[in-house]
Amino acid sequence: AHEACARIAKYSSIEAILAGLDAMSEWSGEKYLKHIENKTLILWGDGDRTYLWPQIEILWEKIRNSNLSVIAGCAHAAHLEKPEIFNKIVKDFLKNS
Repeated sequence: AHEACARIAKYSSIEAILAGLDAMSEWSGEKYLKHIENKTLILWGDGDRTYLWPQIEILWEKIRNSNLSVIAGCAHAAHLEKPEIFNKIVKDFLKNS
């Protein structure tokens, strides 16, 4: 999955990447989470270094009707790293929602 992400990154300038990271560094949407009413699936790879467990835990706790699925051995791109597992989780969620 790292290779796929690296290929995508080639289309962005370092300035654009840094500007995006800077814009996100001070922003928090936590106060909006309580307004999400739809059933929500939170998928997280246990090796994700972009969003750490405390951030995921906040989503899970603050979004009332949320389900959490943790995919072992994945980082931020679980859909690329373990697509079969990712697709099954999403399919089951949609089927049961």
